Amino acid sequence: ELAVKALNICDTNKVETDPLFKNVGAFLTALPDKPPQYGELCDVAKFQYDLEPAKCSPDCHNYKQAVYAASTGVGCAIGVCKTSNLAKVPLNVMVCIYDPGVLRITQPPYESGPVCSKCPDGYECYRNQCRKISPPTTTTTTATSATTSSLITTTSTTTMITPILILQVMTFFLHNA
Repeated sequence: ELAVKALNICDTNKVETDPLFKNVGAFLTALPDKPPQYGELCDVAKFQYDLEPAKCSPDCHNYKQAVYAASTGVGCAIGVCKTSNLAKVPLNVMVCIYDPGVLRITQPPYESGPVCSKCPDGYECYRNQCRKISPPTTTTTTATSATTSSLITTTSTTTMITPILILQVMTFFLHNA
């Protein structure tokens, strides 16, 4: 929802001062010729960051935001900004919002070690990542007829999977203290 709002604003300066975006991190990727595709952006920026000794190329901030261990939610929106503070021509834009987020991650975004070895209480290892354990959602449906009665119970679990890597084309981070 916030990614759609940021996309509709199409002005990084206005988004940075909007209280709706407090305590979230964001990036914007813009291309003049074609819409950015999320799948094309994955698994590239990791080469710009070295955990030991926490070296970062100038353009690795998207990667650090995407793998920031404290972020538990992400949402993205893709669309066209006809005018923006970034360019005078229409731009195909993808905005992703991370929650919680940090404008400039100065510490390593995660700690090295065995996969999921430092998941905090209330988290489990899923696809080599820590994810918050959420209680299953139970829905009870009762079906009756003139001759029989039955009780059907179904259980479903909702899972949010955060993306791992994002490539930078044009970047900005949003965060208001």
